[in-house]
Amino acid sequence: MPRLDQIRKQADDHRALAMDAHKLNLENLKLVGIFIDLSRNYTDLITKPTYQAVMESNSRTIDGSILRQFEKEVEERMKLTRQIIVEAKKSFDNQLKIQKLKDTFFSS
Repeated sequence: MPRLDQIRKQADDHRALAMDAHKLNLENLKLVGIFIDLSRNYTDLITKPTYQAVMESNSRTIDGSILRQFEKEVEERMKLTRQIIVEAKKSFDNQLKIQKLKDTFFSS
């Protein structure tokens, strides 16, 4: 009977590890989606007709108010991007992932 208990415990441990790995994978997919949205957000910003002239202009006659508005929008997006990166960093840290899996494995 002890052998059967050992096999069951190993199966439970493997199941717990698989569930944690699946959860981490879903978390990473969600974060990748967020980063894709951020990328689109930047692309949308630089392709706005109002800002297109700023991006393509190499003259010195750029409207200052448009340039300031563009800078403001870029700064807002950068602030949001930095916050998301800080929050997402732990999800992409392999050492933390390994520690989570070890904690799950040895907590059983």
